[in-house]
Amino acid sequence: MRKRRFEKGLTALQMHLRRTLLLAAAAAAIVALTLGGTAGCSSQKEAAADPTVEEIVARIAAAVDLSRMQEGDAGTLKKLYGIDAADLEGFALYTAPTNISADEILVVKLKDPDAAGAVQEKMEKRVADRAARFKDYLPQEYYKIEHHVLETRGSCLLLAIAEDADKIAAAFDESFR
Repeated sequence: MRKRRFEKGLTALQMHLRRTLLLAAAAAAIVALTLGGTAGCSSQKEAAADPTVEEIVARIAAAVDLSRMQEGDAGTLKKLYGIDAADLEGFALYTAPTNISADEILVVKLKDPDAAGAVQEKMEKRVADRAARFKDYLPQEYYKIEHHVLETRGSCLLLAIAEDADKIAAAFDESFR
Protein backbone atom coordinates (compact mmCIF):
# COMPACT_ATOMS: atom_id res chain seq x y z
CA MET A 1 0.00 0.00 0.00
CA ARG A 2 2.78 2.41 0.78
CA LYS A 3 4.30 1.68 -2.55
CA ARG A 4 1.17 2.90 -4.31
CA ARG A 5 1.11 6.22 -2.44
CA PHE A 6 4.72 6.81 -3.37
CA GLU A 7 3.92 6.13 -7.03
CA LYS A 8 0.93 8.45 -6.89
CA GLY A 9 3.10 11.15 -5.30
CA LEU A 10 5.69 10.74 -8.00
CA THR A 11 3.06 10.99 -10.68
CA ALA A 12 1.71 14.19 -9.14
CA LEU A 13 5.24 15.59 -8.92
CA GLN A 14 5.90 14.63 -12.53
CA MET A 15 2.66 16.27 -13.58
CA HIS A 16 3.58 19.43 -11.69
CA LEU A 17 7.02 19.51 -13.30
CA ARG A 18 5.53 18.87 -16.72
CA ARG A 19 3.06 21.75 -16.27
CA THR A 20 5.83 24.05 -15.08
CA LEU A 21 8.04 23.16 -18.03
CA LEU A 22 5.17 23.66 -20.50
CA LEU A 23 4.35 27.07 -19.04
CA ALA A 24 8.01 28.07 -19.17
CA ALA A 25 8.30 26.89 -22.79
CA ALA A 26 5.12 28.76 -23.74
CA ALA A 27 6.38 31.93 -22.06
CA ALA A 28 9.70 31.62 -23.88
CA ALA A 29 7.91 31.11 -27.20
CA ILE A 30 5.74 34.18 -26.61
CA VAL A 31 8.77 36.29 -25.77
CA ALA A 32 10.61 35.04 -28.85
CA LEU A 33 7.64 35.75 -31.13
CA THR A 34 7.12 39.19 -29.63
CA LEU A 35 10.77 40.17 -30.03
CA GLY A 36 10.92 38.67 -33.51
CA GLY A 37 7.67 40.39 -34.53
CA THR A 38 8.86 43.74 -33.18
CA ALA A 39 12.14 43.51 -35.03
CA GLY A 40 10.31 42.66 -38.25
CA CYS A 41 7.92 45.56 -37.82
CA SER A 42 10.62 48.11 -37.16
CA SER A 43 12.39 47.33 -40.42
CA GLN A 44 9.07 47.55 -42.28
CA LYS A 45 8.32 50.90 -40.66
CA GLU A 46 11.66 52.26 -41.75
CA ALA A 47 11.07 51.07 -45.31
CA ALA A 48 7.54 52.53 -45.44
CA ALA A 49 8.51 55.93 -43.97
CA ASP A 50 8.75 57.42 -47.49
CA PRO A 51 6.16 55.56 -49.60
CA THR A 52 5.72 56.03 -53.32
CA VAL A 53 2.47 57.36 -54.75
CA GLU A 54 1.76 53.86 -56.05
CA GLU A 55 2.10 52.38 -52.55
CA ILE A 56 -0.21 55.03 -51.11
CA VAL A 57 -2.81 54.47 -53.84
CA ALA A 58 -2.61 50.69 -53.29
CA ARG A 59 -3.51 51.19 -49.62
CA ILE A 60 -6.34 53.57 -50.55
CA ALA A 61 -7.65 51.12 -53.15
CA ALA A 62 -7.66 48.38 -50.51
CA ALA A 63 -9.74 50.61 -48.23
CA VAL A 64 -12.25 52.03 -50.73
CA ASP A 65 -13.54 51.15 -54.20
CA LEU A 66 -11.84 53.31 -56.85
CA SER A 67 -13.25 51.40 -59.82
CA ARG A 68 -16.11 53.88 -60.36
CA MET A 69 -13.73 56.82 -60.61
CA GLN A 70 -11.77 58.05 -63.61
CA GLU A 71 -8.02 58.30 -63.41
CA GLY A 72 -6.71 61.71 -64.41
CA ASP A 73 -3.56 62.51 -66.35
CA ALA A 74 -1.08 65.41 -66.23
CA GLY A 75 -3.36 67.56 -68.41
CA THR A 76 -6.31 67.04 -66.08
CA LEU A 77 -4.13 67.83 -63.07
CA LYS A 78 -3.00 71.10 -64.68
CA LYS A 79 -6.56 72.02 -65.74
CA LEU A 80 -8.24 71.29 -62.39
CA TYR A 81 -5.52 72.31 -59.94
CA GLY A 82 -2.99 74.41 -61.84
CA ILE A 83 -0.28 71.98 -60.74
CA ASP A 84 2.44 71.07 -63.22
CA ALA A 85 3.25 67.34 -63.15
CA ALA A 86 6.90 68.16 -63.94
CA ASP A 87 7.20 69.62 -60.42
CA LEU A 88 6.08 66.36 -58.86
CA GLU A 89 7.82 63.10 -58.17
CA GLY A 90 4.47 61.44 -58.80
CA PHE A 91 0.72 61.89 -58.53
CA ALA A 92 -2.56 60.03 -58.72
CA LEU A 93 -5.80 61.82 -59.53
CA TYR A 94 -9.22 60.21 -59.41
CA THR A 95 -12.36 62.12 -60.36
CA ALA A 96 -16.04 61.29 -60.55
CA PRO A 97 -17.19 60.02 -63.95
CA THR A 98 -20.03 62.59 -64.07
CA ASN A 99 -20.48 66.26 -63.19
CA ILE A 100 -23.18 65.48 -60.65
CA SER A 101 -20.74 63.90 -58.21
CA ALA A 102 -18.13 65.84 -56.27
CA ASP A 103 -15.94 62.81 -55.53
CA GLU A 104 -12.27 63.50 -56.09
CA ILE A 105 -9.03 62.07 -54.74
CA LEU A 106 -5.60 63.55 -55.34
CA VAL A 107 -2.32 62.19 -54.00
CA VAL A 108 0.86 64.07 -54.88
CA LYS A 109 4.48 63.54 -53.97
CA LEU A 110 6.60 66.64 -54.40
CA LYS A 111 10.15 66.78 -55.69
CA ASP A 112 10.70 69.77 -53.38
CA PRO A 113 9.02 69.44 -49.96
CA ASP A 114 9.32 73.23 -49.55
CA ALA A 115 6.66 73.61 -52.27
CA ALA A 116 4.04 71.91 -50.08
CA GLY A 117 2.48 75.21 -49.01
CA ALA A 118 1.93 76.40 -52.60
CA VAL A 119 0.49 73.05 -53.69
CA GLN A 120 -1.78 72.93 -50.64
CA GLU A 121 -3.11 76.41 -51.54
CA LYS A 122 -3.96 75.15 -55.04
CA MET A 123 -5.80 72.19 -53.51
CA GLU A 124 -7.70 74.49 -51.16
CA LYS A 125 -8.67 76.69 -54.12
CA ARG A 126 -10.03 73.61 -55.92
CA VAL A 127 -12.11 72.72 -52.85
CA ALA A 128 -13.49 76.27 -52.69
CA ASP A 129 -14.36 76.18 -56.41
CA ARG A 130 -16.13 72.83 -56.01
CA ALA A 131 -18.02 74.11 -52.97
CA ALA A 132 -19.25 77.16 -54.87
CA ARG A 133 -20.52 74.96 -57.72
CA PHE A 134 -22.31 72.42 -55.55
CA LYS A 135 -23.60 74.58 -52.67
CA ASP A 136 -27.05 75.27 -54.09
CA TYR A 137 -27.01 72.51 -56.69
CA LEU A 138 -26.65 69.21 -54.82
CA PRO A 139 -26.61 69.47 -51.01
CA GLN A 140 -25.49 65.85 -50.58
CA GLU A 141 -22.41 66.47 -52.73
CA TYR A 142 -21.78 69.81 -51.02
CA TYR A 143 -21.69 67.94 -47.70
CA LYS A 144 -18.84 65.77 -49.04
CA ILE A 145 -16.93 68.87 -50.09
CA GLU A 146 -17.41 70.56 -46.73
CA HIS A 147 -16.11 67.43 -44.99
CA HIS A 148 -13.12 66.88 -47.26
CA VAL A 149 -9.72 65.76 -46.00
CA LEU A 150 -6.54 67.66 -46.85
CA GLU A 151 -3.40 66.23 -45.28
CA THR A 152 0.33 66.76 -45.69
CA ARG A 153 2.92 64.16 -44.68
CA GLY A 154 6.47 65.17 -45.56
CA SER A 155 6.54 65.64 -49.31
CA CYS A 156 3.15 63.92 -49.84
CA LEU A 157 -0.25 65.57 -49.91
CA LEU A 158 -3.72 64.07 -49.97
CA LEU A 159 -7.02 65.64 -50.92
CA ALA A 160 -10.08 63.43 -50.51
CA ILE A 161 -13.57 64.59 -51.35
CA ALA A 162 -15.67 61.48 -50.87
CA GLU A 163 -18.21 59.85 -48.63
CA ASP A 164 -15.40 57.62 -47.31
CA ALA A 165 -12.88 60.46 -46.89
CA ASP A 166 -12.06 59.25 -43.38
CA LYS A 167 -11.18 55.75 -44.68
CA ILE A 168 -9.05 57.30 -47.42
CA ALA A 169 -7.24 59.45 -44.85
CA ALA A 170 -6.65 56.43 -42.62
CA ALA A 171 -5.18 54.48 -45.55
CA PHE A 172 -2.97 57.47 -46.41
CA ASP A 173 -1.75 57.69 -42.82
CA GLU A 174 -1.16 53.93 -42.70
CA SER A 175 1.17 54.24 -45.69
CA PHE A 176 3.65 56.11 -43.49
CA ARG A 177 3.78 53.54 -40.69
